[in-house]
Amino acid sequence: MKFRFFLFIILSVVINADITDINMATPIRQGVHIEWYRTVCPGNDGSAIFVWSDTRYGMRNVFAQKVDKHGNYAWGDDLSGAVITDLPGRQEDPVAIEDGSGGAFIAWVDYRF
Repeated sequence: MKFRFFLFIILSVVINADITDINMATPIRQGVHIEWYRTVCPGNDGSAIFVWSDTRYGMRNVFAQKVDKHGNYAWGDDLSGAVITDLPGRQEDPVAIEDGSGGAFIAWVDYRF
């Protein structure tokens, strides 16, 4: 009985496994700059908006990238994403919610003051 149960579990996992080709994956952010506080905001159309802060300009700043349901970049065609803020000082801890129009409302903690 235990063997049948174990076999059932193994077969269920194998049959339902989602095999992903790593060459077809969509990287969101790559680079040597340190990233902090990543978040993702799912869209109703299958897209997703990824928001993060990193140090590519020296201090922490906020960036975002939208990826459609097919894995295509919607905001630029590279891994750098869109600059949300590059003000002096530190901007970090971004959060995002869908705006209902394919974009997002993005807020962050600003340490300029």
